[in-house]
Amino acid sequence: FQLPSHRSKGETCRLWGSSDDLFVASSSQRIGFVGCGVIAHSIASGLLGYRNGRLIQTMAVSRRSESKSSQLARENPEIVTVYEGNQAVLENSDLVFMCVLPTQLESVMSELTFCPETHTLVSLVSTSNLRGLAKMSKLPPDKVFKMICLPRVAQGQSTSLIVPQGCNALKLICSALGGFIECDDEESMRKLTVTTSLMGPLYGIMKRNVHWLIKHGIHPKDASHFVSDTYLGIVHDAKMRCEEEDFLDLLIQEQTQGGLNEQALSILQNMGVLDAFDTAMDAIKDRLDGKDLR
Repeated sequence: FQLPSHRSKGETCRLWGSSDDLFVASSSQRIGFVGCGVIAHSIASGLLGYRNGRLIQTMAVSRRSESKSSQLARENPEIVTVYEGNQAVLENSDLVFMCVLPTQLESVMSELTFCPETHTLVSLVSTSNLRGLAKMSKLPPDKVFKMICLPRVAQGQSTSLIVPQGCNALKLICSALGGFIECDDEESMRKLTVTTSLMGPLYGIMKRNVHWLIKHGIHPKDASHFVSDTYLGIVHDAKMRCEEEDFLDLLIQEQTQGGLNEQALSILQNMGVLDAFDTAMDAIKDRLDGKDLR
């Protein structure tokens, strides 16, 4: 097994070699989570549920979000330990995932003492930056990373974003969680992170779709099941063709001329709905850049 040492700009790096090779190549690691909300729980669940061997030696979790941390320990007592304090998590970890809210980051970090010889810090805080993390942790720059992912890492089905490049331990973990992109710099990561903010709007569209069907007499369970399956199929088609140049243009062109999809798209375009998505993405990028204009 060998991780790719070179990649094209923007290339998605996924697992090279078999899953068994990954397990053999990975030295068991001590993983720690400061904060145990949805994302931390999802990463932990993905690692604990990895089917091709054990990637981690131990997992230290802070008691924050007790229902989630307690569940991890209850289901994996030989690996997971819940600690009362965040410093105790660090003392029992080598790779530390920082998973607190943006408003909590500075106060939490101010109470922690990192060991430059032992610790590698991985921040999941979307608004954090590498320089600030290095300053707060007093770790050298090559021991500080940022990572962005979605909850589907719990099922090994989310591509993670990593910056900077070069942490093999983190790449091995992200490979097991569904794959990764090593971003060229923080600016590239911020641009890609904008896409993750469209999860909520997508759910909002699906909710409107379900409620419309219910309002028009469709049974709620049928509406929910059909809408979910339909959108899953739509996204799957896009995923299967994403390596093709202009694949979304091709998928749009394949809609029946004068058909229902063409009509719906035309109505939304004429109403400025798609332009509104550009406005939303620009606003999210401004916020990530520290120019929150909400």
